[in-house]
Amino acid sequence: MLEQIPLFLLLLLLAFGGLLAWNYAYWKRFDYEIKDNVLEIRSGVFSRRKREVPLKRVQNVDVRENVFQQALGIAELRFETAGGGTTEAVLRYVSSDDVELLRRRYQSFKEGREIKREEPDKDRLLYEIEPIEMGILCLTSYSLASTIGIFGFIIFILFTFDQALNIDIGLLAESIILFGGGLIVLSFLGAWLFNAGRKFISYYNFKLYKSGDTLKYRRGIFRRYSGTIPLDKLQNITIKENLLQRLIGYGGLDIDTAGYSAQQRAETGAEVAIPITKIGNIPKIIKEVEGVEVTELNHIAERAMQRYGVRYSILAILISAGTYYFIELTPAILIGVVAVLFIGALTAAYLKWIHKGYQVLDNYLMTRNGFWRRNTKIVPYYRIQNIIVQSTFLQRRWSLASIIPDTAGTYLSISGEIVATDLDKNDAEELGDKVFEELQRSLVDYRERKLKEKEERKKRQQKELDDDVNEKETDSWAEEL
Repeated sequence: MLEQIPLFLLLLLLAFGGLLAWNYAYWKRFDYEIKDNVLEIRSGVFSRRKREVPLKRVQNVDVRENVFQQALGIAELRFETAGGGTTEAVLRYVSSDDVELLRRRYQSFKEGREIKREEPDKDRLLYEIEPIEMGILCLTSYSLASTIGIFGFIIFILFTFDQALNIDIGLLAESIILFGGGLIVLSFLGAWLFNAGRKFISYYNFKLYKSGDTLKYRRGIFRRYSGTIPLDKLQNITIKENLLQRLIGYGGLDIDTAGYSAQQRAETGAEVAIPITKIGNIPKIIKEVEGVEVTELNHIAERAMQRYGVRYSILAILISAGTYYFIELTPAILIGVVAVLFIGALTAAYLKWIHKGYQVLDNYLMTRNGFWRRNTKIVPYYRIQNIIVQSTFLQRRWSLASIIPDTAGTYLSISGEIVATDLDKNDAEELGDKVFEELQRSLVDYRERKLKEKEERKKRQQKELDDDVNEKETDSWAEEL
């Protein structure tokens, strides 16, 4: 009987059986409990390991469910802590009821109250993605990296399997313009469809809830994600708009916390609070979540626009020289090409300048950068760890400088994130001093607020304890009667 079974199929069955046996043994030898506000995990098939994670160190709690886990009614629970490169603790094969209980247990610990299994959730729906918003999200999701990847993949297939596919590479080379143009269009459409499908799968049935000082989200179709975004661990808020979304009045919202590892950011993007909505709704949601009034931003120095114009004009000169050297054009056409390039350079300089800005609020700093993908960052002062006033060699030539606030868990640089670039040098120094003063004041207010919350939490815990004692005394008195 065994001789009639192909060897590779037999090996496949053995591997599958071994995988099932290993997972069963892992599940059998895995257990956990929360004792004295510490999560204890004991695992290991051949060697036992014990890990303790204090709940006070936990920043985020996320849940993942693939298709098989959904069918079996189980899930994977992940506990994220600040400062780690990977997830601190992972609970696999947890029932859906226990997942909800553990998440509520963590939330009750953060709020300083006891929780009962039958206690219902008091979540308030803040946002639910609508079909038209899902369609806009899919249609406006484009990635240049995906286009390049698909383009390279097609080239690889054509040149590797040209004989098997009966493709005449020489004939394609003769019509290089037509072939190259068609290949670019095909890669563009393929990347667009790929990203649209990926967004649909990731953000299907997206819902955002608020419960106390915690946000909860649920999303996904084949692989479901749900988790928490603790607002007391908030590092910064990002209003994100790509060019297509901005043209039709839509944008998204990210909330960045210190708990997510770099690996999880790449895999899930779990910090996304609103994937897409009308841009007019975003200030209302930010005010509801964090109490921030989003206002108009100040423009950076006008000299920066001149600097950008010089930079892009030099690029236009280089392109014009290359065109003149390599392509034979009539004087009229060459003049037209040069005119278009210089008009484009000046337009690009203006667009780069107009989409940059900054604003100093009572408890927050706002910055904005980017044209193709415009990001408006809102960072609380008490989360800022360092203020850098930076001026490069070229910036000093124009008497310009940049302000870079550094926060925990966020990589910042002059090229990107929370940065106010190309301010007047004197304005930058004044802004740096002002932000530092606001930082000191905000830290005092933050500590006082946390101390007040701690006292209120102790009072609430004492009241719950007194109520339990009174309830027990009442029950005892009733039994005696």
